[in-house]
Amino acid sequence: MGESPFIKFYPSDFLAGTSGLSSAERGAYITILCLIYEADGPIARDDARLSRRCGVPKASFRKMIDALVAEDKLQQSDGMISNKRAEKAIVDRTNRKQNSTHAARARWTAQGEKSEENQRADDAGALPEQSAGICQPEPEPEPELKIEPIGSTKKPRRKPDIDLPDDWVPNERNIRDAHSKQFSDEEIRHEADRFRDHHISKQSRFRDWDAAWRTWLSNARKFGTRGPVAGGPSTGGYGQGGSIASIVARRRAEGKV
Repeated sequence: MGESPFIKFYPSDFLAGTSGLSSAERGAYITILCLIYEADGPIARDDARLSRRCGVPKASFRKMIDALVAEDKLQQSDGMISNKRAEKAIVDRTNRKQNSTHAARARWTAQGEKSEENQRADDAGALPEQSAGICQPEPEPEPELKIEPIGSTKKPRRKPDIDLPDDWVPNERNIRDAHSKQFSDEEIRHEADRFRDHHISKQSRFRDWDAAWRTWLSNARKFGTRGPVAGGPSTGGYGQGGSIASIVARRRAEGKV
């Protein structure tokens, strides 16, 4: 089951559509909808399990679910429970995610080809002693922070937080930063896919995504989540430490965060 972080929820539509339901029926209804979205499709009608998830006795739950099916709020077929609107939303969400992934990969391929052309041009114009070995470029210095004098009432202007574009791929500076941290081209592609999927799924917002990318690379080295090394066996991007998302989830489960 893939990660499905959000759904479109319209409070006015929900309140209008459930105005004739009791509080218990409304609670069971929204719980069942959440389970359908979480499963990315219909769920099995297991009254014992579902009644526990809804927090009501099994007998009461059976009456409520039958009433919701009779009102056509839920649909039941072959022992499975579904919802028409939820099914459509799941299909739309899946298509949007696939389209974003395809667009990002196309952009990444074009960016990679451009970087290779620039590298060949740089190598052709290099002096012999410069061409003898492969030198990693020095990272660009961080811009100097201007400090206002003590007592100044002038507030520094801050850039607004922005979302990461669905079709984000590393720019030339991002690639140079990764090379400076000893990442191969294959590792950069791997980390770029993980970086994009992670922050889009979490709906992250940052003022400086270049800085977020450098932090991601540092964590990848620190926690051992770098992609497969060129010439070595592929690990699928999940090194000894696992993915950043899995590390956080595991630490939450252990009560450490």
